[in-house]
Amino acid sequence: MSDTATPPPFTGPTSVPPEIDAFLRGADEAHAAQQAAPAAPRPSWEPLGPPSSMPQPPPPPEFQPYQPDPYEAQSIADAPVGANQVPVSDEPRMPAAPDLSIELPRGVYDATRRVFLTKGYVRELDGEDEEALAKLRTPAEWFDGVVALGIARMGDIDFNQLSFEQAKSLTGTLLPGEDMMVYLKVVTATFGPDRDIKYQCQNARCGREIETTLHIPTDFPVVLPEGDYLPTYDFPSSKGRITYRLVTSADEAALLAQSTETTTSAEMTSAALVKSIIAVNGLPPQDPESFVRSLSIRDRQALLEVIASRQPKIDMSLSIECVCGFHNRFLLALPELFRP
Repeated sequence: MSDTATPPPFTGPTSVPPEIDAFLRGADEAHAAQQAAPAAPRPSWEPLGPPSSMPQPPPPPEFQPYQPDPYEAQSIADAPVGANQVPVSDEPRMPAAPDLSIELPRGVYDATRRVFLTKGYVRELDGEDEEALAKLRTPAEWFDGVVALGIARMGDIDFNQLSFEQAKSLTGTLLPGEDMMVYLKVVTATFGPDRDIKYQCQNARCGREIETTLHIPTDFPVVLPEGDYLPTYDFPSSKGRITYRLVTSADEAALLAQSTETTTSAEMTSAALVKSIIAVNGLPPQDPESFVRSLSIRDRQALLEVIASRQPKIDMSLSIECVCGFHNRFLLALPELFRP
């Protein structure tokens, strides 16, 4: 044990620098104020502890391959086609593109090669075509214009590379029924196949408005004559063997242009036969008009009927029955189809 005594603790005054004393005094006051203030409530969204203390999701189950139920598979197989199928998209779909191909019974005549071109394509008319058609004066010129502008190709001839007059010279070699086939195909390509038509019942006691829908590809069937088309045909007459050709759309347009209000049907017959007859007994007639007038009426009418029978025909009339029971028959005007 040490003999040295432990000194008593120092209880006298101490000396603290003023700046330290002020710092310690401010700290004591802030601590006392914090202890006196009430505790603020903890927000409900604040975590109760560090992230490690939060509950963790259970581990994912071990992957198990799908085992199909044989009864479920059989029920799916027995379900009707399309059952419980959800469409891929509700967006409207574009209608199917129209068939632009066309095949004519005789076709356009290529004079340089002396061949008929029967297969080709039409096209949809555009604003430039509309302006060109608006400049044509008569309905016949307008119709021929639609046919000439609407053909895109016939055989190996690209109509898009031709002028309007060159295209008209080729389409003028079509038969009158063939140009109608082209017209119907062009209006279908331009405006679609269906048309809503309204007429008034022809029954004087009715007069109701009749509405019907036309489907151009099926409501105007083409009737073709039997046999093949030939460049020329022979007809036995009282004046010998007459060699003739069929009347073309260009011939028909010329006949309409030459006719007036006073032109008779007999004069139209003579004009048509002058264009059709090309030889008598193997030689061209010296005066075609005089020869045609010298034919008997029986020969003239028989020859005209034979020429007409070899043309393709399309009936453009409509037979509609009204609710009153009256059977109406209307002749469809071509411009009525040239619209949506």
